[in-house]
Amino acid sequence: MSTLHHESLYETCFDESFDEYMRISGLTGDQMSEWVRINPFVLDRVEDMAYKKFQAMCQLRKWHTKPPHGGFFVYYIKVGGITCSN
Repeated sequence: MSTLHHESLYETCFDESFDEYMRISGLTGDQMSEWVRINPFVLDRVEDMAYKKFQAMCQLRKWHTKPPHGGFFVYYIKVGGITCSN
């Protein structure tokens, strides 16, 4: 997955987190802008929320299979229809 695609996914997560914070706080768009101006730490909270959403979207699961020569291979698969790389 390209870096540009990751950035696009993160931007979507940020927008969703911003809207969620605004909704939970009962603020309109203008009120949220003023709240962010007065309390810049709010954007840190929104970014934390966005990062958690992004990580959940990109959570990798491991599948172990037994190769013919012994030992184990570890395969990473996509979860939720999205394949992510580290």
